[in-house]
Amino acid sequence: DITNVGGDYTGNDEIPWTGGILNGVPIINNGVEVPQMWFPPNEATALVDLTAWPVGATCRCLRPFKTYLMAYDVTQGGTRNPLMVKWSHSAAPGAVPSSWDENDPTVDANEFVLADSTGFVVDSLPLGDLNVIYKEDQTWLQQYVGGNFIFRFAKANFTLGILAPRCVGAFTVEDSAYHFLVTPDDIVVHNGLQAKSIVEKKLRKHIFNQLDGTNFKKSYVVHNARFSEMLFCYPV
Repeated sequence: DITNVGGDYTGNDEIPWTGGILNGVPIINNGVEVPQMWFPPNEATALVDLTAWPVGATCRCLRPFKTYLMAYDVTQGGTRNPLMVKWSHSAAPGAVPSSWDENDPTVDANEFVLADSTGFVVDSLPLGDLNVIYKEDQTWLQQYVGGNFIFRFAKANFTLGILAPRCVGAFTVEDSAYHFLVTPDDIVVHNGLQAKSIVEKKLRKHIFNQLDGTNFKKSYVVHNARFSEMLFCYPV
């Protein structure tokens, strides 16, 4: 039991836990409370609130990318912005970010709103040198450029959204990187430039007719590397 000594968490299964490993530090987020970090990660250490996280803020999804933490669908000051991408200052080796202050010119932290469509920002996953950000109805590519902008954002060549958080997985074929993505009505593979459906029409119809329309956000993708498989797990 590594629960924060401050007490039990109040998240629910409607908002899946997200997170990842940044500089060797496990970080998890339940979308309702302050993100948690396990530092150092051992059985005698309890989770604690993520250092420097903005007071009163929450995010539906939190993921690492390079030396940054990326927060999606952010609520600040009681106002939710489901189109927002918010990133931290670059973390030093072995540490977590020291700031999330987008108004401080001495740090890299900033925000960007993916306002080209009304679909909420749902999740992300790195693909090679890019971070692929998935909305409900679009796919965006994020690239580190440094300087005043830190990141460049561009829409992908294909218009595909993601079914739910955790519904994307990464794999490689002959040193080429791909994403296995479950959209609201298809299952595709893409390399950031081109996307291709991998289920024929009859099977696709069967899968999505089975999918529980109430609990679909509990779906997820798993990479079974031992058998070179990508698994789509979903409630029926």
